[in-house]
Amino acid sequence: MITESKVVIINPEGKMLPLGRINSLDLHGKLIIEYLKRTYPNIEAFQTLGYDTYLPILFYFCAKTNNALLINTSEKSRKLSCTLVLPDNYKMKLEEIKTLLSIFKDYEYIIEAYPYSDNGWPKFKKEIENVNFKKVMALLDSNLEDDHNTEKKLLM
Repeated sequence: MITESKVVIINPEGKMLPLGRINSLDLHGKLIIEYLKRTYPNIEAFQTLGYDTYLPILFYFCAKTNNALLINTSEKSRKLSCTLVLPDNYKMKLEEIKTLLSIFKDYEYIIEAYPYSDNGWPKFKKEIENVNFKKVMALLDSNLEDDHNTEKKLLM
């Protein structure tokens, strides 16, 4: 079942790729690094990533290569929760993103969107926290306009 995945990637072609299991010992970062190395063998920087790479850097790399991520953090927070990481052009895969979110409709979300780098640190122009399924769907249709938007470096 896809809700038992630690990470779900919607790749540039719009295909959903579930990675890991929520109760496994694999770290979210390890799963993302293995995906980046396997999918982008010609990007040397990805081939040298270590398993101790700062997770927001991995989010940034995925978003900048046009991948959307759903990070299932339920086991850490002891409640149904996810982080949704969106690339700049997320609207081009809006149908796939909404389909994925509908599978996780009982979850609480954090949204990270519009990645950029500031002095080498990954940042997201939009960060919206603690939103439910209904609110996330509305936000996706409205270009993520919300009064809870902040601009800050991700801390995880």
